[in-house]
Formats: sequence, C-alpha cells, structure tokens
Amino acid sequence: MARSGDNPMKLQLHRVGLDGTGDTRLTDPAFHHAVDLAPDGKHFIDVTQRHDTPPATRLVSAEGKVLAELAKSDLTKFDKLGLKKVELLKFKAADGTTDLYGMLHFPSDFDPAKKYPLLVSVYAGPETNGGAGDVPDAERADRVRFPGGQLRLPQRRRAGQEVSWTPST
Repeated sequence: MARSGDNPMKLQLHRVGLDGTGDTRLTDPAFHHAVDLAPDGKHFIDVTQRHDTPPATRLVSAEGKVLAELAKSDLTKFDKLGLKKVELLKFKAADGTTDLYGMLHFPSDFDPAKKYPLLVSVYAGPETNGGAGDVPDAERADRVRFPGGQLRLPQRRRAGQEVSWTPST
C-alpha cells in the first residue's frame, strides 16, 4: 500500500518489482482503499470509499481489473435523516508550502447560523504520541460532547512539518 494520487490520505495498492522497477498502481486513485490479498496472490478484496462516497467492496484481479462488486453501502436512510456529509479540506501548513488535508465532520443537528466549538485532532505519525493503537484520535473525539454539538477536524501532516492553527474569537 502506498499513498499516491491527488490526495495522500488515499491509500493505493501498487505492484512493484523487488528491484524497485515496474511500479503499477492497481487501484483507482480517486478512492481510498483497504485491501486483503488472496493467499495465492491472484486476487484481492478491495474496499473503496471517499469522504463523500460510501464504501463498496469488490473482487479485483492481481492486474487491477474489477471482477465483481460484492457489496455496496446504501445511504438512503442517511439522506432521509438530512445529515450533512463530511467535507474534505485542503490547506497550507505554517510553512506556507506544504499541503495539509482534513475532513470536517458536522453534528447531526448542524445549523449554519450557529457557532460551534471545533475539535482539531492531528495524527502526527507513528513516531509521535499523537495517535495510539488502531483508533485514531479523531474517533475518540466522538466521545466528547458539547451542548449544541461540535465540529471535528481530524488532520494528517507530513513528517517534519508543524501544524499551526489559531481559533478565531
């Protein structure tokens, strides 16, 4: 798995020779992928999703050809509830050059006329204590409750780049 494509938050599956040549991306760069390779290496299960697209599970050949769609999520109930989808954000780090990405999560009763506290969770990489175990900090933020809801902004940063953010008052 490698982070490639238009957004480094989207994991992609590549095939490459042991000498580093012949790099071939096997997954669609428009989506984030979680893959499970078959023991014989001839197929893999690919779960694709984006911030605005629900997960779909597919059977894919080792050459990257989709052989079958196994499951697709249904957002009918989500849409009926009138819930707001997550928004993808791209912004600059304090150095003014490095692109940072985040996803803005809204409370279920979001009202654009109201002001909300913003919870910012930064995953700074495995070399820091910014994330622990298999549950990203952003997921733990769901357990924090403010009267009237909250907005969440989990972020990823490049190694060696600091994130600075000043809340407006």
